[in-house]
Amino acid sequence: MNGWFSIAIELETPLSNNSFCSHHDLLKLYQSQKKSSQVSLDDLALVKQHFQFVRDDEADREQFHDNWVIRMSIAYYQRLFREYAIVDLRFYKENRIGMRWRTEMEVLQGKGQFVCANKTCKEASGLHSYEVLFRYKEEDQVKRCLVKIRVCEDCALKFFYRKLKRKRKEMKKLEAVEFESKTASPKSSKKRKLTTRVEDSVAISDVHAMCSAVHQESKDEPPGNEDEENQSDAGHQKYLTELFL
Repeated sequence: MNGWFSIAIELETPLSNNSFCSHHDLLKLYQSQKKSSQVSLDDLALVKQHFQFVRDDEADREQFHDNWVIRMSIAYYQRLFREYAIVDLRFYKENRIGMRWRTEMEVLQGKGQFVCANKTCKEASGLHSYEVLFRYKEEDQVKRCLVKIRVCEDCALKFFYRKLKRKRKEMKKLEAVEFESKTASPKSSKKRKLTTRVEDSVAISDVHAMCSAVHQESKDEPPGNEDEENQSDAGHQKYLTELFL
């Protein structure tokens, strides 16, 4: 990571012990009040069909009394925990990142808060919170919303893969300009001052500091899914279905 860019950034402090204690209190309460419930496969299929990442409150109010499927979808949505999200990083190199809210069981297990938010990762140490702009397509509309995730270092590198890759390309260009400036005449001192900032910068060895820095530079840019409109309907539907598994 030598020669990486430097940027002033304040890292978020780890979650307090109070948060962890509250989590255990919630788990005890759940175990003491747990009730069995049966949900049919047909109901689950309808919930998936009408699921929305962020629901339209006005549209829900208009259809609430006349459509029982909408009522069931709203009930499911209200049971989700929307403080932290779960992410799917299987296709991160293709710039396809999936997100969904946590289920009740995942909250009780600490998934996405005390365990990495990547749905296939079980890392519980070295987690860091990021607030990112998520861009997705739903009901033929492109939507955006701010989402908070907590991931480990390895998954942070995957999540910001595209931004980090682009930054490396920019650094290579700066290094090329720097090389040219060293071989140029002394009159090009202004050019050297511009390019040697990279050389004088402090290398960022901490993965989360590096990812936070590159994220701050393009905070309004979503982490992925720009090419989602070009995916086949069948392939995209399979991808979304697997995200919920």
